[in-house]
Amino acid sequence: MSSKKSSQLGLTFSLKQSLAYALFFSVASVALFGAVYYTVHGMVMRGEREVVEARIREYRAWYAEGGLAALQRRFYDRSDMTRDIYFVRVVGPGNAALFVSIPRGVGSVDLAQINLAQEARLQPWYNVLLGRGPENTWTVGSATLTQGLTLQVGKSSTQAQLIMRQLGRVFLVFILPVFILGVAGGALLTFRAMSPLRRIIATVRDILQTGKTSKRVEGPAGRGEMGALVELFNRMLEKNDSLIAAMRNSLDSVAHDFRTPMTRLRTEAEFALANPKDSGAVLEALATCLEESERMLTMLDTLMDVAEAQTGAMRLSLGQVDLCAVARSVADLYEILADERGMTLKLDLPDEPVWALADENRVKQAAANLVDNAVKYSPDGSEVTITVFADEKGAALSVADQGPGIPPWEREKIWERLYRGDQSRSKRGLGLGLSLVRAVAMAHSGQALVESEPGRGSVFTLYLPAFA
Repeated sequence: MSSKKSSQLGLTFSLKQSLAYALFFSVASVALFGAVYYTVHGMVMRGEREVVEARIREYRAWYAEGGLAALQRRFYDRSDMTRDIYFVRVVGPGNAALFVSIPRGVGSVDLAQINLAQEARLQPWYNVLLGRGPENTWTVGSATLTQGLTLQVGKSSTQAQLIMRQLGRVFLVFILPVFILGVAGGALLTFRAMSPLRRIIATVRDILQTGKTSKRVEGPAGRGEMGALVELFNRMLEKNDSLIAAMRNSLDSVAHDFRTPMTRLRTEAEFALANPKDSGAVLEALATCLEESERMLTMLDTLMDVAEAQTGAMRLSLGQVDLCAVARSVADLYEILADERGMTLKLDLPDEPVWALADENRVKQAAANLVDNAVKYSPDGSEVTITVFADEKGAALSVADQGPGIPPWEREKIWERLYRGDQSRSKRGLGLGLSLVRAVAMAHSGQALVESEPGRGSVFTLYLPAFA
């Protein structure tokens, strides 16, 4: 049912896109035609008015030479063709016609549509007169003469109107093919644009049906937003695949590491139940059970901290932290353990405080893990040095030991959760200390680095943002 709905939704979206393309194409075509139509119409009408205005100037010059009689005489001296083309009228006060020359075709035109000037004007003004038929159109220009007279000159605009009507018919004939072309072009563009989405849908459907997270979106990613979407989707699948694999490995490791304390818990409990009257044995069994349960809780808490940091969800209480004070506090914590093994905890601190913008408790937790590892894996009577400094990378706390060192092929693996190298398998531990150190560094947007050579010890450095 869900796949049917998704298909219908995809089809509806594609159809909407196609119609949107067609609508845009059609509206753009109509707008373009409208612009062309009104531009051509304006040019044609401007041409008509220029012809009429030229006649008005000519007739005004005749009138200036000898008045109305000269205008009439000069007009009739022209050929019959001129009289058949131009409508000429001179009206006086009260709209009385003093001179009229009406060519064929003007008879059906209502001359009362011509606006008369209420006062003298320097520039001519124009009217468009319509006859009985749609093809009987006249452009009339009016201009004032002396003695309150008005000169009116008109020219037939029928031919211009026929041209504009023909242009409109051409548009009406071609608008349907243009719309069909817009729909077809929009469908093609939508089909091509939606291709990456169809491939993503097919990939997701295949993953849901088969459960194989190794499936990827096939085909070229291409350019633009859709190409970036395909690329990011594949990267997301790869990230999810790696996270799932890491989660499985972590669960396997947790199950393996929990098996031993759970077995000890059960053995101690069975021993206590088998000897209920031996209070000493019962108390010892309870103490062992508490120790093992505390170890398991510590492992779970540390795993949760690492997971929160890696997902960006670790809650931090940021403030001004003096790394020198952190180093002294951690050294005091491990001084007794170091003395028991004849080891020396050395502090190499600057005279001035080194301030970091960090969560003090988390920084102490990470520093304690580094010192704990150094003391645990260094030989008896050796030296562990805690150094605090600041450089271009930020505020730093480093711990140097004289332990067995780390082989090159293990230097990246040591930061993984529950990973324990060959040198550490004989020591009791959770395999989470260095993972927590890197997780704390990541949560602070810092770094956790290691420098080591087999047989010559290691230097672990925790970089944190400096307090500005």
